[in-house]
Amino acid sequence: MCKNASSFAQETSDTASYMKHGNGYIEQWGRKYANNTRVNFAIVFPNVCSYFNFIVERSESTDYGWHYYNTLSNSGCNVMSHGEKGLWFAMGF
Repeated sequence: MCKNASSFAQETSDTASYMKHGNGYIEQWGRKYANNTRVNFAIVFPNVCSYFNFIVERSESTDYGWHYYNTLSNSGCNVMSHGEKGLWFAMGF
């Protein structure tokens, strides 16, 4: 864990990590390994998750595929994708 006067970072597992800034802004990121999976954020956003993005990892070059998420909340969301795994990023306060 790194600490300074304005922010600190805490890695919580191999699938989710976060950085909490002194002004209350929180960034979280991680990896999901299966389709139709709930992404649980490393920590709950106290007020709002204002941004979420998911990127599918593919083993070959293709333009075929899809992904989407629903039920976004302060604690996570459901991710559905054609690919089996991917990376996610969330921001909020």
